[in-house]
Amino acid sequence: MTHVKKDCLERPRKVGAKFSGKNIAHDELPQPEISFGFDGKRDRWNGYDPNDYLAVVDEFQKVRHTNTKQFTGHGPAGRTLY
Repeated sequence: MTHVKKDCLERPRKVGAKFSGKNIAHDELPQPEISFGFDGKRDRWNGYDPNDYLAVVDEFQKVRHTNTKQFTGHGPAGRTLY
């Protein structure tokens, strides 16, 4: 187990699964045992995948493109909105 009862952040059940016999499931997934060296533990880029960030950049560009396309018109009295 990764935490004790007093450190749990979730609301406790009204009747524990031990007593009710319903909805008995594992609360936590087993974490893999990974052993790194001194530098591996302090590596800021561990697990970074540039393809994930590329998807974020593409989504941002789509939103930016739709916003600029929406507001390229002129406002009241002939003034531009941008």
